[in-house]
Amino acid sequence: MLVDAHVHVFTRENLPESERKAFANLWAWGRNPRVGLNTQPFTPPLGQRRGPWRDIAEVLPKMGVKSWDPDGVDILQTYMPTAGIDQVVDMTLDWGLAWGDEAEWGVRQNVAHAADLKARYPGRYFYCVGVDPRRRDAPDIVEWAVREQGAAGVKLWPPSGFSPADPRCYRIYELARDLDFPVVVHVGIGDAPNFPEGCHPYQVARPANDFPQVQFVLAHAGGGLDGLWREIMMIVGFLPNLAVDLGEWQYPLPPSDLDPGREQEFIHVLNIFRRALGASNIIYATDYVKGMDLSMQKWFADLFRDLPARARKYGYRFTDQEAEQMRASNARRIYGLG
Repeated sequence: MLVDAHVHVFTRENLPESERKAFANLWAWGRNPRVGLNTQPFTPPLGQRRGPWRDIAEVLPKMGVKSWDPDGVDILQTYMPTAGIDQVVDMTLDWGLAWGDEAEWGVRQNVAHAADLKARYPGRYFYCVGVDPRRRDAPDIVEWAVREQGAAGVKLWPPSGFSPADPRCYRIYELARDLDFPVVVHVGIGDAPNFPEGCHPYQVARPANDFPQVQFVLAHAGGGLDGLWREIMMIVGFLPNLAVDLGEWQYPLPPSDLDPGREQEFIHVLNIFRRALGASNIIYATDYVKGMDLSMQKWFADLFRDLPARARKYGYRFTDQEAEQMRASNARRIYGLG
């Protein structure tokens, strides 16, 4: 079995216009916003002193369109069969306060949409409620989502401009303790609303200390091989309630026309995680969104399906049980998947 414990199902209605404009600006400056996919160097046009190099207004209408999957058709009927995924956990997001520009759908409408997909795809699709803890009614939204709408946990998204150590987050942690659900925190990389300070893994140390009964999941595990995974090593020793998901780690791993890939390096770091956190706290994830390269996602899935043999090539020994924990049982336990 293989569970992708970090995906996104986006719709036009849950993306603020300012978010789309930020991505349009990235493209206009020649920057591919997807981590690890800048395979060709960008050369600014001759005679133009500075960017943006393209007209943002021309780029904007295209932004987000290929990622919209309102009925979950791409993720359930294309991605999952192609990569051999049995279950997914959708991390819904609350973007509005980052931009001062609310999406057409509010947080409760996002939750209702995710709950509908959960009912439509029983046993295959699950979700965590994304809410900005700075919202006055954030605890009410979370409690409603978990108690009445079947949310598996809560997703906090510090790139929108807050820290997980902010006292306003503690209202969410108290609920997580009392209702027994996990808290997923984005760590190690920024995003289009680029407020990276709150994304540092150290920001989760105090909440994890203060709420030792709450299961925290460090989404993105520091941001990949070139991210802050070593900083995670600094805090996990006496915080047994921390797990990591590996969303977005896959991009530089397969061989490409530019380099031989980084499979051996990845297995080396996976071994470090295994020794520090235990295999029971490592979760397979991709951060998949409609429009991503399916062949890359399948490559990553195949790596974990064949992890003991792939690791053995480089002198590492992962047992079948450890590989299965990472592939599925950890996510199923932490998120309570049926």
